[in-house]
Amino acid sequence: MDTRRYRMVVTSGLDYVSTGAQVDARLRDWLREPPKNYDIQAFAEGRNEIARGVTLDHDSATGTGGAYGRWRLRETAPDGTWQTTLVIRQTESRPTRVQLDVEHLPDDPDTLPTPAKTPRLAASLLDVLQARDGLADVTRMPQVVEAADIDSVIDELCDAERRLPIVMATAPNGADFDVWLERTLDPLVRPLAGLAILYALAPGADNRFNRLMEYHRVYGGGIRTFLPGVDPAWAADSQRHRVMSHRVVVVAENPARARRLLAQLPQGLATRAPLPPELDAVPVLRARTKESSGNSELERLRDENHALFEFLEEAGREQRVRADEIRDLKNELQRARSDEITLIAEYDEQYRELHETRVQLVTVQKRLLALGAAEAAYAPDDGGPAVPESFAEILERIEEMPRVHFTGARKITLELDDQAYGSSWVRMLGRTAGASGLRRRLGRRPRRRRGLP
Repeated sequence: MDTRRYRMVVTSGLDYVSTGAQVDARLRDWLREPPKNYDIQAFAEGRNEIARGVTLDHDSATGTGGAYGRWRLRETAPDGTWQTTLVIRQTESRPTRVQLDVEHLPDDPDTLPTPAKTPRLAASLLDVLQARDGLADVTRMPQVVEAADIDSVIDELCDAERRLPIVMATAPNGADFDVWLERTLDPLVRPLAGLAILYALAPGADNRFNRLMEYHRVYGGGIRTFLPGVDPAWAADSQRHRVMSHRVVVVAENPARARRLLAQLPQGLATRAPLPPELDAVPVLRARTKESSGNSELERLRDENHALFEFLEEAGREQRVRADEIRDLKNELQRARSDEITLIAEYDEQYRELHETRVQLVTVQKRLLALGAAEAAYAPDDGGPAVPESFAEILERIEEMPRVHFTGARKITLELDDQAYGSSWVRMLGRTAGASGLRRRLGRRPRRRRGLP
């Protein structure tokens, strides 16, 4: 499924009333400032027409099930409608949730929606809401992690309540940390505001982090995206958490491409992850028109008929988009099921081969023991050259493979390192190439928060 909607879901550090006041103020500022320049005086309940082709719907409710407030902006464009929805929600004694969605609803049913960019409103809200996700602070700019903060950061990585990915960045060796932070990292992660928890390991902190997170290291200008549910003690778990190399971050010919690669996973998680139950329970918005200002009954009926026609068009457009999303999810589920069956078969074959290899090894050891060669039977493997762990390493060592001729595109091959989970394919290729001669030759402290007004 294409990632075309922007979605931010965070917990506000303020109470419900204060959150509502801050959201209202920031929304007004966002609508009033360029490039929108809308004349905003008041948000009345129901539909507010704030400009030609631009409507703002507002509804709210309070009851035994909690309270919510919602604002929905619709802006007509030549190729469809841009819809921005902002919801605040509180149930019982739970903290206030804030949800911000931006999406494109095309007029043509055969046209794909235009991908939504991260709105300035998201960064503005994060500046005032003291936003959190589980144990972690959610900020619009990276927080600097010092060595003394590592323990609390690891707690955040392992937090079962965390929904957002944690993007952990390190400065290149020998680089000026502050210059790298301002010129390289800030522009790179700017589209991730509200989609991820952003951290930059300070000099010295990376060493301690990598000692404690032996299987999940990040260093040398690399950036690692940690999914929810990190298990520091499990080596195989590290394969779930992608690493973007320093080469892609800095040496990339197109910085926009590096930003896009880094943003793909957080955007996909935000779109696919189920909403928290309290937000999912918010009723569907039923827009209401204002009382007609016409003097006659006929004018009132015309206004109501026109408004109903607009509501039907809007509902039809949104229904088409939701139907496309459901279809894409079903196709994705079918592919996942097919891949699961294939993987089960592959793992079964690999297990059988491994079992046969172990039986052969035990047999050889027994025969060596019978021949009086106990030391040789249990001598450790001398190893030889290590199997490559990345496609970049394979390309560097291609000359060590006398029977291998590389005819591919170097740039495309290197990009595989940033798209694949783990190194299984790399190791398989390394072992295959090895048959051609390769192996024969071979306590919580406040962190530095930046950019706040």
